Order: sequence, then C-alpha cells, then structure tokens
Amino acid sequence: MFNSKSKANNTSSKADKNKKLSIDDVKELTWTRILELSALEQKKFTAEDSSTCTSEAALQVGESGSQKDFLLTRATKVLDLLKQKAPELLQPEPSDLRVWTIGLIFVCLAFLLGVITDELATTGNKINLLSPPLLSLFLWNILIYIWLMVSFIVRCVRKEKTFGAGPLRELLSSSFTKIQTTASKKSLTQFFKIWIPAEAPYLRRIVACILHLSAMCFGLGLIFSIGIRGWGTAYTAGWESTWLAEKPNAVLAFLNLVYNILPSNDNLFQTLNTEVVKNMRFDVTPAGIPATYWMIRLITATAIIVIIPRLFLFLYNKVRANFIKNNFPINLQTPYYQNIIRQWHGQSMTIRVLPFGKDLTTEEKNNIEDLSLAINQSGNKFIFEPTAHEDTPLPTIENGKAEELWIVFSMAATPEKEVHIQFAKDIRDLCNKNEASCKVLINSDVFIERFSGTPKRIEERKKNWSTFLDSTAVPYAFANLDSLNVKEILEEFDKTSNHH
Repeated sequence: MFNSKSKANNTSSKADKNKKLSIDDVKELTWTRILELSALEQKKFTAEDSSTCTSEAALQVGESGSQKDFLLTRATKVLDLLKQKAPELLQPEPSDLRVWTIGLIFVCLAFLLGVITDELATTGNKINLLSPPLLSLFLWNILIYIWLMVSFIVRCVRKEKTFGAGPLRELLSSSFTKIQTTASKKSLTQFFKIWIPAEAPYLRRIVACILHLSAMCFGLGLIFSIGIRGWGTAYTAGWESTWLAEKPNAVLAFLNLVYNILPSNDNLFQTLNTEVVKNMRFDVTPAGIPATYWMIRLITATAIIVIIPRLFLFLYNKVRANFIKNNFPINLQTPYYQNIIRQWHGQSMTIRVLPFGKDLTTEEKNNIEDLSLAINQSGNKFIFEPTAHEDTPLPTIENGKAEELWIVFSMAATPEKEVHIQFAKDIRDLCNKNEASCKVLINSDVFIERFSGTPKRIEERKKNWSTFLDSTAVPYAFANLDSLNVKEILEEFDKTSNHH
C-alpha cells in the first residue's frame, strides 16, 4: 500500500522504488502511461498538457494527499484530456480477462469426470477395490503434493520465485494470456508487452486456484456418484488382479494403507486378514461382500487424499492471489513516474553526466541534454564531470537534492568487471546512499561506424555489455549520441529498469 505523501527529498529513495496498489490501479496507470507517451510522440499531446494534468491533480489531492491518490487522479485527468484531443488513441481499451469464468468451466468438467470415474471404477454393482481409475486418482494427487513440496524446498534454497510453477499451470497461464492479447488490436501491443510480465505472478496464482479447485471437485464428483448410486444400488466389494491374484498379503497391505488411512474402531480391519482378503476375490466369491463399510472407507480416503489437501491449497493460493491483487507492484523508478513525482513536489533535476575514459564532444553533450528533456519533460541543470579512469574520485552528491547521475561508457571499449562494472556499482551505491538515481548510457557511435559491415560483431559487443550491466541493477540503454533515437532509448531504459 502507498504511505502518506513523503517529503520532497525522498522522491528518489530506495523505499519508493516499488509502491503497491491494486491490480486495477496499476493497470489504469500503465494504460495511461502508454497512451500519454504515444500521444506525445505523435504530437497530439504536449509537455504543457502533461504539466497541466500534474498541477491540477496536485491541487485536487492537496498537501496531505497520498502518492497513490495523486497518481490515480492525474491518470484520470490525462485520460479525460486525451478523450478531447486524441479520442482515437483510447480505442480499443485493454480487454478484461474473465479467468474465473473459464475456470468455472474447468471445475464443472472436473466434477463430471469424477462422476465418470465412478462409472469406470465399478462394474454393475461391484466395486473393485484395486480399480486402476481409483488408484490413479490417489497416486496422481500424492505425486502432485510431493512435487509441490520439493519445488517449495528448492525454491527456498535457490531463492527463485518461478521454479516449481508446474508445466500445466504455465500452459494454462500462457493460454489465458494468448486469449487476452488475441482479443485486442495491434495498438495494444505495447501495453501488453509491459502488462503481461507484470500480471504473470497473479495469473499463475489464479490458475493454481482453478487447478486445485478442479481436483477437489473431481473428488467430490466421485463421492457424489458413489453416494447417489449407493442409495438405489446394492453395491458389493471385492478385488481382482492378474499380477496380485496369488499375493493376498500384498493386497492386504495395500488395503490397510489406502482404505485404513484414518483408523477407526469398526470391525472391518480388525477382522481383515489374508484369508478374508483371499475370499474377497471376485473369482472366489463372484457376488462380492457387502460394500457399505468399504464405500465409507473409500469416501474417507478420497476426502483425506484429495478433497481436504486440495481445499487447503486452493485457499492458500486464493489468499496469495488476493494479496497480489490488492498489493500489486509498480516500478516508480522509470523516467515517466520520476518526472511526474518530481513535478508534483516542485523539484528541478540536476543531471551529472560522467563520461568514462573519454570526454564528450559539444554535439554529444547537446544530444544528451535533448535526451534528458525528452525523458523528464522539464528543464534540468547539467554538470559534465569527465572520469579519466576507475580510480577517479567519485562526485559529491548533496543528500536530499533531486540528482541523477548518468554514466557514459563507450561501446568501443571491452567491458571489464573490475573497471567499468565496478565503477557502475560504486556510482549505484553512492546514489542509493544519497537518495539519488543513476543510469548508464553506452555510446555506440564510434563502434557502429567502425564495424558497420559486421552486424554480428556489433550484436556480440552489445550482448557482452548487457550481461555485465545486468549484474549492476542499474537501468541502461545503448545510444548513438551522434544520431539519437529517443523512442528506442526510452524503451530500453524502461526495459532494463523493470528487470531490476
């Protein structure tokens, strides 16, 4: 949840990186962001329009307003203004995915399959206690529980969040995603490119709920069918097996393991021995024995092995899904949100540019200033501080001031862990300590010009830089400072910022 409005000097603090709203709130903010940036790019919206929406939202929520209220109020005002200036951009809107509607179909089908399983497990009025459908039901659920337990342990050891999601869960999650995107037009591609990865953890929890609820209803369908048919049918019980026909001891052990899973004081298992089990074979006693107690035991085993654990797992995943739904993460460290929050607090930004190893030309400095204006949509103060090497003293940052450090590496240099990457980490730590933020620009102009005829070499160098910079948790982008492509740079900053 959002806390009350923080002081202006905390807008870049580490605590502000991941604010939590509801999933609907984040979806609205994400959609508004895509529309606003698209309208600005198409010249259907101006920086003045954005600033007006920010000012009006700040005035409406007041000094005591929360950051959540401010962002949502501003989003509403942006959408209202876009309806007037560029209504074509708002259509179509992202479609809502009716996951639970589809899930209800799964649940109903599972219940019917449970009923059908009872039909397959019985021949006429005879219940085969070794029936493969019944045994498969129990074995499958036990294997699922073992898998969940192992995956949980491995996830804890490896500190990985995605391990053990299960192929079926992943398949259904991706299917729901395809349904969601197929129902939308190409204009929403950019939105879903951002939204799908963000929604995935919530969607996986919902799919888990559906699967566990379906498994529980499968067991309920089995019990329901046994109970209904038992009302008007005189069931008898016994067993038959090719492989265990001459092994009554093994059958006795199995019956005790499965059907006596919850011991009781009835005489059923107290009198059960090898001789009794041998006589329960249908080829020895074709009519079987009265099945009343065995049916009760079958219902009990189904409840203990299938229904109760699946109900617990359903409730657990439902609680987790509701938590994600009501505390949905959003990365406020992207330039879009940083600019809005900074304007809300009436702050100007100081940009410290740190060219590493090689100073910038006047044209490159001007292009960086243009890039900053496109990102922040407001005027900034620029300080260029060339860094000769990794041992150059780090710049001094005044704590609480709105500052952002831009490291500029040359793509022509081979990235070195002890040099470039360590310097980026040092700057990152300095910014975290002083409530500032940082970015990395990899200037590609010289390298691309030199190797323009060998695109494979260019891709390899980009991959090397990306691999190293991913470990720093600092947003970065490749930029040709002689010829800026602002849109691509913004998208790359957003992408690498979301990774962290």
